[in-house]
Amino acid sequence: MTIVVQDLFNGASGTDINTHTPDVDTAGGGWLDSGANMVELDGSGALKFTGNGDNCRIDTGSTDQVTTVNFNAGGADNRVSVLLRSDNALFATATLYLVNIRAGAGGTNLLIQKRISGGSSTTIASAAVTLSGSTTYEIESSVIGSALTVKINGVTELTATDTQITAGDYSGLIHNLFTTSAARFLDFEVDNGVSTETNATVGITIAKPVFSSTAQSIAPIFNTNADITIGKPEFAATAQAIPAGSGANASIFISKPVFASTVQSIAPIIAGDVAF
Repeated sequence: MTIVVQDLFNGASGTDINTHTPDVDTAGGGWLDSGANMVELDGSGALKFTGNGDNCRIDTGSTDQVTTVNFNAGGADNRVSVLLRSDNALFATATLYLVNIRAGAGGTNLLIQKRISGGSSTTIASAAVTLSGSTTYEIESSVIGSALTVKINGVTELTATDTQITAGDYSGLIHNLFTTSAARFLDFEVDNGVSTETNATVGITIAKPVFSSTAQSIAPIFNTNADITIGKPEFAATAQAIPAGSGANASIFISKPVFASTVQSIAPIIAGDVAF
């Protein structure tokens, strides 16, 4: 996966988020927020909000988003949401998914929701999980295709499927219920959910084997797709040529080969005695 946005929120206290430069900003648009000094740095490497409904968003360049934050509710019922697949509109009119986190509340305190053109939030999935208002949690919220997932400290706590919202490159944060000013986001990171793994074709060259005249059962097996080149065999001196014109059917049994030291960790596919 490729990190497209990352922010550790380092900067002077009181810095408005929309004047702050993220550590990684692939799309290059920077932060947008709901108003002057509504969302700002606290000077200790964290982001704070000054009132209910304050929010910020940033262009990720991708509709598939895995957004990870470390969040502490500040010991109170401060409710926040992570915004996913949002369009570039003010929250009041935006179409987007939300992961609503109510760390200081009891009962149902984790929800996946959606809003269409600023309408009322519709809950897609919800759960009651163990959350403390004074504990910092790593919260990973993702939308990949139609799949939505929430993980807390690496544990999947909530999943849902929804096909209604397919466009929107923005991710962000909002303070839904402001009780105190103590809630903090310690960081913000988004990756695009695209695997960077590649499938390589393996070519293998096996050094020429040395055979003995003693017939033995051979059974090394490896399970991989590979191109194999085998050098010419050398037979022990006890192997005799079969006279021409003898008319006999001869069988030669080959024992397990001994490979040169250049061959590493790969055995040939030979399932038993070999008859020629």
